[in-house]
Amino acid sequence: MMFTTSLLVKDSKNELAVDVEESPSSQPYTVDYSISDANAVDGLRQQLALVAIATITTDKASESSNFTIHHAAPDYGLSLCQLINSHSFKRWLQQLSLFHPRQFDQTLSDRHIYCCQYADGSNGLSHYLTVWSKIELTPLQQFCIEQQARYFYQLERQQLEHQQMQERITGLEDVIRQIGHQLRTPLASIELYADILCNRLSTSREGEQAQAVQHLVRKLLTTLQRLTSKSVIAAASQQDLQTIAQDSIQELQPQLDKKRIALVGERPSYLLKVDSWQLQQVFNNLISNAIAFSPENGIIDFCWHGYNSEILIEIRDQGPGFSSEDLRHIFKQYYSRRPDGQGLGMTIAKKIVHDHGGNIWAKNLPHGGAQVSISLPRHR
Repeated sequence: MMFTTSLLVKDSKNELAVDVEESPSSQPYTVDYSISDANAVDGLRQQLALVAIATITTDKASESSNFTIHHAAPDYGLSLCQLINSHSFKRWLQQLSLFHPRQFDQTLSDRHIYCCQYADGSNGLSHYLTVWSKIELTPLQQFCIEQQARYFYQLERQQLEHQQMQERITGLEDVIRQIGHQLRTPLASIELYADILCNRLSTSREGEQAQAVQHLVRKLLTTLQRLTSKSVIAAASQQDLQTIAQDSIQELQPQLDKKRIALVGERPSYLLKVDSWQLQQVFNNLISNAIAFSPENGIIDFCWHGYNSEILIEIRDQGPGFSSEDLRHIFKQYYSRRPDGQGLGMTIAKKIVHDHGGNIWAKNLPHGGAQVSISLPRHR
């Protein structure tokens, strides 16, 4: 495999054009002396007395390569660029295996180049950590390089998962806006008819029922407005967590009564800066799920505890618990085990909690049942 590149190497003092190979397919790119993780790179440099550190990405499909120099001592940056771009070095890279540092053959005594692959190229891209030392590294020092490569691998995975989550959230927001557009007009018509009925039947039992319909429709319109709003927590203010929970429980009381489920737990008063409507949607989703999977005459424990910097909220049920597949996919869009579920509630709950600076996770209880926990910061 042959890679062709043209380089423009920049640092804070110099800009050097490096013509490595004349080729019509050569593509210019920038190698900058940025630091993706300053602490990790600087710690590795000091621990091993390295003169240069770089990460390399090769693309098998386009036969191109790219790299970033995270650290280079004076007079080493340009030499490292030339080395990385050489055909012999690129052919050598293809022989490396995952998380096994190897030394590149060099005749110069002050050039000990070590490389460790930290992505296996399953998506067409291979990633390598490359370091340059003036002395030959011991096995223990090479193990440090391996551990750094594993750290880069985890960091890249987290960034990819975050990007995928953001894409799913964007898609979910588009779906919600489309649904809102389709429902807003018929709901407005129902609200108008309910207003007419309320005026004509103001003193009768039918009038009370018309008022209940009117209240429900207005609540649905408000819900649509909030769900389709681009400002997620624009209404955040100091709210009593106890009041938000009581409103949620009151709304779900008919479901609790239908299965004769007791909802217990200590819920003391705490003031948090939150969007009360958004947080109530989280409680509604989680308690509704707990009701759906709880046996009749069961118990749901809905409680929270206050700590110095956060509130820990827990919802436990006596249902069958989560399967291993549930725990992997529970917060993914459109994943649901409820017969009437759409697979959106847990995704929405996670987005709201994260927008409030918190975290949400799920687990099985030791003696059966499931638990979903939420942490929210006390001071924002």
